[in-house]
Amino acid sequence: MSQSNKPVKKENEPVAPTMSLRELGEVLVRHYGLKKGKYEVLVEFMIGVGNVGPSPDNRLPGATFGLSKIGLTKSQKDGPHTVDAEEVLGKKIRGLGSKS
Repeated sequence: MSQSNKPVKKENEPVAPTMSLRELGEVLVRHYGLKKGKYEVLVEFMIGVGNVGPSPDNRLPGATFGLSKIGLTKSQKDGPHTVDAEEVLGKKIRGLGSKS
């Protein structure tokens, strides 16, 4: 019997709609319990260097980048991803509801 009518599940599908950097900033403001101030999402990367390649005979100097931490930093200047903690307090975040 053919199973071609079943939808194919992709391995890396998100479990919920993805968030913008601003929405992630709002989630983190709530997570940290911040009540005042303006913040932006901070992303920390790790970089590894070495010889990389498909085989020992085909190695070249290279680098690997990995995401190691996500957090918030105080905003020095308002930008498109700046989150104001006071505005976040009364706002419902998509999919999370509001905390009381």
